[in-house]
Amino acid sequence: WGGAGQKPMAEIPSGFGPLILVEVTFSFCRACKAFAKKYEELAERNLDVRFVSLLANHNRETVDWVKSQDINKAPYFLLYRRGTDITSPIATWTGSSVSSCEEAIEKARKGLAAAV
Repeated sequence: WGGAGQKPMAEIPSGFGPLILVEVTFSFCRACKAFAKKYEELAERNLDVRFVSLLANHNRETVDWVKSQDINKAPYFLLYRRGTDITSPIATWTGSSVSSCEEAIEKARKGLAAAV
């Protein structure tokens, strides 16, 4: 999502499974740093979900995007269904809770299964 000199993506990348979980962090966020290992472990247990970390204060573009989304707490999570617009997450939440992540993923999976 926008490295140095790049603009944040307008669309979700293809590949991986039907769900994408984006964790928005800040370099100065202690809770984000403490949650990093748990986020990695969560990704290892959910191979059908694409896990992405976005360092919100990485560059001007990411700072602007975070402001445009009214993200003011971290870690902040956005869950997307593949093929949807980046401005339309199916769920958002804050806090460093593994159970909150697992519940959102499971609820989204059930929604995908019901749609088939």
